[in-house]
Amino acid sequence: MTDRALQCPNGDVVHARELADDPRHWPGQFKCLGCRATMVPVACGPDEYKRAPHFRASPSHDKTCTDDGPHRDAKHGDIRRINTSIGPAERVPSVVVLKKDRPQLGDSDPAIPAAVPIHTHRRQGEPGASAGPHTTTAATLHPVALFYCEYPSERWRSLRIPGCIGNTYKACFRQQEGTNGYIKLEPRVRFAPIAFNTPVEDEDTITVTLHPAVWPADYDPKTRAPPIEHYRVTFRLGHLTDIRRRRLVHDVIKAVADQRKDHKAHSKTWKTYLFFLGDQQPDDRALFTVHDHRLTSFRRLHADVFNDL
Repeated sequence: MTDRALQCPNGDVVHARELADDPRHWPGQFKCLGCRATMVPVACGPDEYKRAPHFRASPSHDKTCTDDGPHRDAKHGDIRRINTSIGPAERVPSVVVLKKDRPQLGDSDPAIPAAVPIHTHRRQGEPGASAGPHTTTAATLHPVALFYCEYPSERWRSLRIPGCIGNTYKACFRQQEGTNGYIKLEPRVRFAPIAFNTPVEDEDTITVTLHPAVWPADYDPKTRAPPIEHYRVTFRLGHLTDIRRRRLVHDVIKAVADQRKDHKAHSKTWKTYLFFLGDQQPDDRALFTVHDHRLTSFRRLHADVFNDL
């Protein structure tokens, strides 16, 4: 489904939400912008509907049409932008809240403060209620990272993540790149392509190597000297249940395997990125520690996506 269609016979682009409440006022027929299939307005009448106004093809779109929706998954976990002209959904994730009923940290670790809950579900008129539209809460970093990748022109939108500096998508996210020497970095959602190194797992952690590296402070590209070391991300596993631990380890191994396959195929089209919010260790500036697996996301991105990162 899509929220736009071509109005016949004048050829104007019409949004479903702009149609009159009375179907008798709809001007003529509608066609798909991509394949010119006949489009039927849905949830656009005077009654109340559970779904947002949109257009549905009748009987169906052409098999090669790419205008049916904002994006399509090439396969599980892969993001390939198909139509960048369609805007995001109205309910954009604007806050990440880790539910209290899913304890991730042990009581014996007082050095790590618990996330402060952010209450955004307030009825209109209640103290603290926002005058703007109702915010959408995300329970993990996955939907937030997805929106960041899919809609680069919408990164001005509001976003709050516990423990992260910034109040917009653009301010919260930072691409991790190679550095000359060890640098103290601000706590933000960082992302970078992962390396091909085999993840290192022990009883309590599993560590992933990133492609960006730490170079000597006086590094000269002409000398082609090797880096000091690559940046690494460590996931804590000791507090997880057996099922969650197996799932996380599986996701890590699969992400590295996908990166290796793309490298062997000499593909410059796909890269596997790791999005994470972690603490940079003061005694090892090249190491980040992620205390909650819900603040991570592996994304295998198409070239037309990661070129906009």
